[in-house]
Amino acid sequence: DEEEWSIPDDEGYAEAYQMLQEETILLREELATEVVLKTESREREARAVEQIALLEEKVQGLQEKVEEKERECAVKDSDFERLRSSREEKMGLKQKQMIMEERVKLEEEAEAFR
Repeated sequence: DEEEWSIPDDEGYAEAYQMLQEETILLREELATEVVLKTESREREARAVEQIALLEEKVQGLQEKVEEKERECAVKDSDFERLRSSREEKMGLKQKQMIMEERVKLEEEAEAFR
């Protein structure tokens, strides 16, 4: 009866048990390594997400600055166009006035000649 419940003292069983323990230790170490790697990966991913958010904020700020500069340029372009148009008008009026003065002078000379 005693032999049925006792573990045989066979070398094969002891060796198999030792190998099983070693394999269990290796698997636990491998699992622990994977847990560390996944944790590090998640931390890197979280940092990357934070950096992306910061970059998106910077991009938004730059876009707003660009839009403001575009509005300023549009105002300056409009002011320049008004000034140029006004200047052209003044130049046109001066030319007309000079032509009129020249015409009067020529008419006076023609009148004097007659």
